[in-house]
Amino acid sequence: MGGPSYDRDVYSSTSSSGFSSSSNNAMSSKGYLHDDLNPKGKVLKTDVKSPVTIVFDETGSMDAFPKIFLDKAPMFHGQIEQQGYLKDFALSFCAIGDARNNEYAPLQVGDFEKGIKLDDILKKIELEGNGGGQQKETYELAAYYYLNHCEMPNADMPFLFFIGDEGFYSKIPKSILKEYLGEKDCEEQDSKKIFAELNKKFQNNVFLFHRSYGQPSVDREVVAQWKEILPPEHLIHMKDDKSIVDLMLGVIAMVSNARNLDAYTADMKNRGQNTQRIAAVSNALTPLSNTMSLVKVNDLPTLTGKDRKEGTTRNKK
Repeated sequence: MGGPSYDRDVYSSTSSSGFSSSSNNAMSSKGYLHDDLNPKGKVLKTDVKSPVTIVFDETGSMDAFPKIFLDKAPMFHGQIEQQGYLKDFALSFCAIGDARNNEYAPLQVGDFEKGIKLDDILKKIELEGNGGGQQKETYELAAYYYLNHCEMPNADMPFLFFIGDEGFYSKIPKSILKEYLGEKDCEEQDSKKIFAELNKKFQNNVFLFHRSYGQPSVDREVVAQWKEILPPEHLIHMKDDKSIVDLMLGVIAMVSNARNLDAYTADMKNRGQNTQRIAAVSNALTPLSNTMSLVKVNDLPTLTGKDRKEGTTRNKK
């Protein structure tokens, strides 16, 4: 259960797909971009201290993740509240495809909300599911949007999570910015610069939850590209699609300093996760945990020089 602000049961999946029939039916393709999720001319605003943005790649087999999240959204939301991982938070869901593949819904942006209202937003996501088969999707377009069209003046611990299995394009052409965002006076954008500024805006709390593409050579190329813009411990590797909520909760719990990895592992056990899931999640989060242990987050400055390990970005908040 998600508590009084998200009062419905978690939908149960009994199939190998990882998601329930309820979510599958609720998120079946509608054939259009919902007006409420159209980013063209839209500016997101939130006054909460911890805005949490979740960007789903909805192409191909990746369309399972929005459905899995709809199943488990009350648990995700409820654990943040009940365990005190964050005190003042709201969630924004974003779905991306490939804007270079003539899609009608390559970027879908939901308002920041809490509680049962999030169900309505998730159910409006259009799972167009095309992509272009080139091992790239337009993640950089979502990054540009949240960098330039998202206002969060009170944020002191924001998060932005990408969930995907592919790389991003190195540039955003003017034509795409005009067509999908309605930008008037714009120039071609460099994706690495966008991600660098996005990291600053989200206070180094940008993460990729990486799902294997199924081809080792592609996985190596994808991971290498994301490591050019994110610290290696911010690339969280998933072995099981259904672990995504546990992994995101773990990152939030540790980065917020509400739990260390051992304490979060105990939380998973207390909410009934099996030993196999607990072990897989703990293993995936260990690189982040090891990096964070270099600094006592509450009162030490960032390590420098020979004491800093490569890739460390945990700064004093």
